[in-house]
Amino acid sequence: MAPADPLKPAAKEPKTLRRFKLFPKLPTEIRLMIWTLLLPPPRVVDIRMRRKSIPTSAGEILDVGRFISSVDHPIILHVCSESRRVARQHYKLSFPKKTNTEWSPAQTYIDFDNDTVWFDNLRYFPTTPSTNSPKTLPMAEFAKIKKLAMRHEIDRVLLDSTKLFNPKHFPALEDIYVVDHKVYPHEILLVVYGTYTSETLEKVWEKEKKCPTVYLASAGEIS
Repeated sequence: MAPADPLKPAAKEPKTLRRFKLFPKLPTEIRLMIWTLLLPPPRVVDIRMRRKSIPTSAGEILDVGRFISSVDHPIILHVCSESRRVARQHYKLSFPKKTNTEWSPAQTYIDFDNDTVWFDNLRYFPTTPSTNSPKTLPMAEFAKIKKLAMRHEIDRVLLDSTKLFNPKHFPALEDIYVVDHKVYPHEILLVVYGTYTSETLEKVWEKEKKCPTVYLASAGEIS
């Protein structure tokens, strides 16, 4: 091989393509396929309550609560109007909260077919009227949950007579993940290391076609 000519200028490095300007000219079907491929993988979405005290004109303090999450909205919702339309076919704003006077708007996007909903505190579960009227909770949202994670033993929840944890309130429930109780809400991955058989759960779901599967899981950091 001939030696490089020292007098010849070095070849320029190819520029990194940062923008594909021809994307808008692609057929609509192809663009929609690309947006669909860019949907995020299944997530663990924590649901928790944030309370805020607001003074009223009458001098009273109004305690306002709303459900929030530490998980960010999927980026695809904010790229452009077309990507947002695709994403909204999967992700719905969920878990509004009813106050004494009105519903606090939902702020968390969830894909109930793929995402795991993580409740860090049992007080957010549907409860009997004697403890917290179910009318103040978004019951329709609980009915959509297919994958549920929590930091509490499943038998403890089922034996709590105040908690409405049954097929009537969780008709879509398929999988339950019992997570290490030392983990606090943030973006995580669930690492399953076993399953758990609960006779109490099987009895509660005995009239259903299938009983939810209980997994024992630990939380892994998202790198």
